[in-house]
Amino acid sequence: MLVATLFMAETDCSGLRLISPINEQVASYYIDQHGFKDISGNKLILYREADALFRWLQQGTDKHCD
Repeated sequence: MLVATLFMAETDCSGLRLISPINEQVASYYIDQHGFKDISGNKLILYREADALFRWLQQGTDKHCD
């Protein structure tokens, strides 16, 4: 996730799509733990906006710096 977020910052992407997660458990993990949205209705394409991922990254680094 960190590498994808950094790549998005470098290339000025608007968001990240995860296409065809390996199984329903993996899809549910990204939805529940990282706030991805199921844009296909069947968990085959998940999406999260770049700004939200950048905030997630910032929160994670803030926790490790305390």
